[in-house]
Amino acid sequence: MSKPLFALFLLFIGLCQGSAHAQHQADSLSSGQEMKLVEDVMDWVTIDKEKYTLSFYPLLDYSERAGLDVGIMPVIVLKDQKERKRETKYSRPTTIIPSFAYSTKGQMMLDTDVIFYHTNGWLLGSRILWYQIPDTYYGIGGPNVPSTEFLTNTFGATGVWLNPLTDVFFLGLSYDVSWVDNSRFEGESLDESIRGFEGGFTTGLGLDARFDTRDDILYPSRGQLITFDYRYYFGDFNFHHLELDLASFWKIGSAKNVIGAQAYYEFVLGDDVPFYKLPQLGVSIIFEPLVTRTDILIIKSIMYRQNIAGIFTGDLGLLLLGAGEIHVRNGKIPL
Repeated sequence: MSKPLFALFLLFIGLCQGSAHAQHQADSLSSGQEMKLVEDVMDWVTIDKEKYTLSFYPLLDYSERAGLDVGIMPVIVLKDQKERKRETKYSRPTTIIPSFAYSTKGQMMLDTDVIFYHTNGWLLGSRILWYQIPDTYYGIGGPNVPSTEFLTNTFGATGVWLNPLTDVFFLGLSYDVSWVDNSRFEGESLDESIRGFEGGFTTGLGLDARFDTRDDILYPSRGQLITFDYRYYFGDFNFHHLELDLASFWKIGSAKNVIGAQAYYEFVLGDDVPFYKLPQLGVSIIFEPLVTRTDILIIKSIMYRQNIAGIFTGDLGLLLLGAGEIHVRNGKIPL
């Protein structure tokens, strides 16, 4: 399930409010009044305290395999106290994001993300997760091969411990520990011949380096983020994982209009890779599912975002326009 869908849900609420109001006002709603409606929606879900801001967002998603997926995502942003605040021109608040979602077909997802910036500049990022997901195995190459439906249970923790060599360059350790159990197979394409078909335990340790000049880690309006991550996995399986993420942001006029561009590269190397650790792409093109697994995944995209309402330490950003393309080993997919 995609967490950014909560923004679309809030937009839907705002539009419904605007539509009902317009019926009584005979289309006399001004742009200022429309903005007020959206801000009212923000007030419903945001609690602003002296030491933190707490916002609640509904999660909403749908897929044929999992059904209707609903949940809740609280977002806690800790405010820097004067005696603890580090001298920097970048907005890097400690952020805690737990979430829980359940679907009509038994999918359950529980995870917590933590982004912690210490006063000495250390960055500690982590995610702890437990997923119970009705999944479908299409094999490598997409849905044009026989599929198998199965239930997967995943428990894991992933994160980074990074030391600031400068105010914008971080270097440190990366880790990923996961236990996967697959069961309830319905189909013949996922069997003993597929590595990892029953699941397994893996531990990945490696190096993470990043260059970060974004003015705000939550809703940047300018700056760049370049991340390189390498991990070697061992345990039930042994393989290498490489990830390179390049992102840039530019504001147009003011911080309310932002253009972003991203290039994402992911490589899995080795002959002992479980299928569920291969890069997986799942998108919808004209409501037709596209799912593929591959050992090489490259995503290039560009987006336009307009901030419409004050929230957290930044703004609520809505993706108004996006385009790009996806490269996998066996083809290219336009977005």
